[in-house]
Amino acid sequence: MLPKIGIQEIIHETLVLDDYIPFNVYWKTPFVFPTQYWRTGDSEESFIEIGINSESGELLSITSILLPSVSYECPTFLDSQKDIDQSGIPVFDISAWKNIKYIHDPIDFQSFFFNGKLTIVLDDTNAVASTLSSEHFTFYFDSNQIMIAFELGNLSEEEVLQLSSSIDYTL
Repeated sequence: MLPKIGIQEIIHETLVLDDYIPFNVYWKTPFVFPTQYWRTGDSEESFIEIGINSESGELLSITSILLPSVSYECPTFLDSQKDIDQSGIPVFDISAWKNIKYIHDPIDFQSFFFNGKLTIVLDDTNAVASTLSSEHFTFYFDSNQIMIAFELGNLSEEEVLQLSSSIDYTL
């Protein structure tokens, strides 16, 4: 899992949606920085990769490559969701990773596409204690500041249609 230790101000956010990969977002150019990757999913039916600056722990990118079966209902664990606490992107504690380039954490995550938002739930057993938002993303954290979900939203009608099309393609 990814424990948050800080918040980085957003300088720039680039969202890419296409027919084959549901989404790729980056906040800084990942290949400019020394990057470590946190990966989750079974790599056959589900796979998400999160790029993190290996020097600062700052989130650099999120790429959704494969989504498990997508539910078209609202994720119920967000019912107790608070208002957005802060704006920015998370800085994660990766001190235990040492010099490992790829960390594979085979979490059985869930995907929800509801009201034009794609929510990826990493852990639905803990309640949302705090949130953090950028232009298109909301990050959800439990009381231990572990990221338990993130949500892609604030999309134009055209972007929602593109995302829906790529979700259908990956299923």
